[in-house]
Amino acid sequence: MKTVISKDRTPIAFDRSKERCSMKNGVLTRDLPEIEVIGALLAMVAAAATLLLLAGLHILSPEFDPSFRMVSEYALGHYGWVLSLMFLAWGISSWALALAIWSQVKTKAGKVGWWFLVIAGLGEAMASVFDVTHDPGHSIAGVLGMGGFPIAAVLLSVSLGRTQAWRGRDRRSSTLRT
Repeated sequence: MKTVISKDRTPIAFDRSKERCSMKNGVLTRDLPEIEVIGALLAMVAAAATLLLLAGLHILSPEFDPSFRMVSEYALGHYGWVLSLMFLAWGISSWALALAIWSQVKTKAGKVGWWFLVIAGLGEAMASVFDVTHDPGHSIAGVLGMGGFPIAAVLLSVSLGRTQAWRGRDRRSSTLRT
């Protein structure tokens, strides 16, 4: 283990054997593999595209009131292809997020949540092919996507939230400083 001084003059203890850096404030980081960085960037871009496409559907098809109608009903209008792109972007976003976090999920519950995220991405991508007019396929896509995503979110949040790298600073120490 050797100590390195960072650009902002913060001492960093670096351990090459575990590819981990331990900063003085207690936050653990490590060099992320390039595939994880690409996955994280793709997840953010695809999530933004999902939101933009959904907002575009609200503007393009004002006849569908989103306050009491399901999003899938946009397939019945003139812009069903925009809905298909939205669901595809959502599925890609889920898969890219799974790619970005796969090496950081260590607990059994977290790994189960990771698989639920992958399955939710499958359901979201299936919804791009099986719209509301294809009842069996759309129902399966809905169960996988709408059922898997919240389970994945809870399991992954709890699992990753228990690791120091995802928690960030110690709340007590930052509260005492202010």
